[in-house]
Amino acid sequence: MGITARVMGAVLGPGLVIGLVVGLGQPAVAQDDGLDESATTTWDVRPSEGEARVTIDLSLRNTIPDTSDGRTYFDGYGIAMPMPPGDVTVRIGGDRVDADVTTLDDGTPGIRWDFPDRLFFDERQDWQVEVTFPSAPPRSDFDQGPRVTEAFVMVPIWAWGPDDADLVVRVPNSMDPHLGLGDPTGVRDDTAVFRRDEAADFSEFLVGASDAGERTTTTIDVDGTEVTVESWPDDPDWGDRVSRFAAQALPELAAWTDTPWGEADLTIRETARPIAEGWGGWNDPDANEISVGEDFDRALWTHELAHNWIDDEQFSENWLREGMTETITALLADELDIDDPPEGAATRRPLAAWNDILAGADRKLVDDPDAWYETTGALYGGAQYVVGTVADEVGEDTFREMVRMTLRDESAWGDLGTAVPGRAADWREFVDLAERVGGSTTARDLIVERVWPGAADLLDRRDEAIVAWDTIADDPWGVPTSIAAAMHVWRFDDAEARITDALAARAEIDALATRADAMGLAVPDLQEAWRTESMTRVTDRVRAVDAALDDVDDLRDRVDRAGLPDPDLDVDPATDDPDDIRRRVSTVAASIDRIVDAETSLDTVAADPIATIGLAGADHEALRVQARTAFERGDVRGVTTATEELEDVLDGATGEGRLRVGGAAAAVVVLLLLLVLVVWRRRRRRTLDVA
Repeated sequence: MGITARVMGAVLGPGLVIGLVVGLGQPAVAQDDGLDESATTTWDVRPSEGEARVTIDLSLRNTIPDTSDGRTYFDGYGIAMPMPPGDVTVRIGGDRVDADVTTLDDGTPGIRWDFPDRLFFDERQDWQVEVTFPSAPPRSDFDQGPRVTEAFVMVPIWAWGPDDADLVVRVPNSMDPHLGLGDPTGVRDDTAVFRRDEAADFSEFLVGASDAGERTTTTIDVDGTEVTVESWPDDPDWGDRVSRFAAQALPELAAWTDTPWGEADLTIRETARPIAEGWGGWNDPDANEISVGEDFDRALWTHELAHNWIDDEQFSENWLREGMTETITALLADELDIDDPPEGAATRRPLAAWNDILAGADRKLVDDPDAWYETTGALYGGAQYVVGTVADEVGEDTFREMVRMTLRDESAWGDLGTAVPGRAADWREFVDLAERVGGSTTARDLIVERVWPGAADLLDRRDEAIVAWDTIADDPWGVPTSIAAAMHVWRFDDAEARITDALAARAEIDALATRADAMGLAVPDLQEAWRTESMTRVTDRVRAVDAALDDVDDLRDRVDRAGLPDPDLDVDPATDDPDDIRRRVSTVAASIDRIVDAETSLDTVAADPIATIGLAGADHEALRVQARTAFERGDVRGVTTATEELEDVLDGATGEGRLRVGGAAAAVVVLLLLLVLVVWRRRRRRTLDVA
C-alpha cells in the first residue's frame, strides 16, 4: 500500500459573521456584539446528482438597545462559506431576497444580503439560506468544492450559529460515510443521518466511498499479462495515463527484479476508498487488484505495482515491504520519469511497532488528518530510510541481488543462492543478506536503532553461532544444508548441535576412507549425503560400511590362517550395500570353514593307517585341489561340491580300509590254510610211500 502526498487537512473554521451596524450617531460595532445568532444547519449530500446542499434555518435578534441619539438597527448580514458556493437562495417569511457572493479579506468565500426591513433592538428575523455546492472536477483542490460522485464523497462540514448551533447531515448509507460525530444516529430510507446539538465549533470532513457503479474499462497486454484499467466515467484521462504507465512500469519492475510476474491478469482500479481511509493506493494480491486514487502520481503507481513482487508471501513485515517498495520506486525514478520520488527519513518510533502505531492513529481522515499523515508518512519514510541506507551502502546491483535472492527463496547461508524452504523474509533475513551478500556494516545498527531495540540480544546470539559456523564454513565439501537451514531461520542452538554432529561425522568419514585405502578398497562418496541428509543417517552408513570392512578384514585373516589363496570376493564397499557385503563375506567364510574342516579331516585320515589303506586309489587329493581352486575363483558352489565329495571320501576311508585290511587278512588265512593243506598232503604222501 502507499499513502498520497496530498495533505487533506481540515483547515476550515466555523462561520464568520459579517455585516454592519448602522445607528444615528453610533459608530460601527462588531456584529456578534449586537446579534443573537442561532441556526439549524442541514447538509444533504447527493452523489447521484453530483452536489451537496446545505439549508441554514437562521434566527437573528438585535441585542443593542436604542440610545437617546436614536435607534440602533441592522440592515444586512453575511456568512462565510466552507467553499465557493453555487446556487444561493435566501428567504425570509417565504419571500426571496437577493444575495451576493463575496470574498472575505482572508480569501474565505461568503454570501451577503440586505434586509428588506431593518432589524431594530429586541426584534427577531428568521431566515432560510439554501446553498448548492457542485462537485469539483477530478484532482481539484478540496477548497475548490466538494467531491460528490457515486464513487466517493468528501465534503467539509460545519454548522452556523455561534450562539446556538444544531447540525444534521444526511448521506446515502451505501457510501459507508464517516464523520467526526461517531456513528450515524439513524438510517432512514437508506440514508445515514448524523445529528449534533451545540455544534458551533464543529468543523470536519465528511468522507464516504463506494466502489460500486459503472466504470470506463481499458485492457492492455503487458508481456502476456492482461492488465485491465478501470476509471470513473468522468475521468477517462486517468485510465489512459495509468494504462500507458503500467505498460512501461511492469516490464521495468520484472527486469529490475529479474523475476517475471506470473499472474494471469491484473486489475488497476481508480477508487476513493484508499483516499477515504488515508491511503493513496492499495494492492490486494489475493484478488490481483490495485486500488489507486485519482491523482496522477507515478511514484504511487510504481509503489503499488512493485507490491506485485514485494508482497506478504515474500516479506512478512510491513516496514520491510513498504521500505522495499519505496526504495525500489526511488531507484527507478529515472527509468519511469518519476518527478517526485519518495525520500526516506528516520523515524523516532521503532518500525517493529508498525501495526500498533497505525492502530493508535485512526485511519479515517475525518478524525485528525494532520496527525494521520504525520504518523503514516513517518512510518513510510522511516522504512525507506532503513532499507535505502543499506541499498546506498551496498550499491544498487548488490541490493537488487538481495531482493532477487529473497524472491527466489535463496539463502545467505551455506552456498549462496541455495534454495531453502519458502518462508517470508523478515528483519533477520534482511540483516543476513545485507551483511553476507552485501558486506553491510550498517544494517545491524539500523535494525537495533530504527526497527527493534530488542534485536540486539538476538544479534549477539547470532555472533556466537557464527563462531561455530566458521569451524565448518570452509569445508571443501561445503556446509550441510540442515545447518544452513537452521542458521537461515536463526535456530542457533539447533545449528550448533548440527555443526558438532557434522564435524564428528566428517571425521568418521575421513577415518573410513583412510582405512579402506589401506585395505586397497574404496568407500562410498558420502559428500552429497553429508550435505543433504541427517547426520544420524550418514553416521549409520559410515558405521555400516566400517562393519563391512571389519568383515572383509576378518575374512582376510582367516584366509591367511588357512593358507588359502586370496579369493575373488566380488565386493565393492564403494557401491555395494553393506548388508550384501556381509552376506557375501559370510558365504565365503563358510567356504573357508568347509575347506578347513575338509583338510583337517584329511589330515586326520592320513594319520590313520587303516583309513590310509581305505584312501588308496581315491581322488581325495584332486578334490582338495579342486576345492581350493574353486575358492580362489570365488566359486562357492564349486567349493561346496568339492568339499562334500571329499568329506564323503574321507567318511568312507576308515570303513574301506577296514574292509581292505579284513580282506587281506582273510586272504592270508586262506593262503595259510591252503599252504597247510598242501604241506599236510605232501607229508601224508611221504608217509604212504614209506609204508
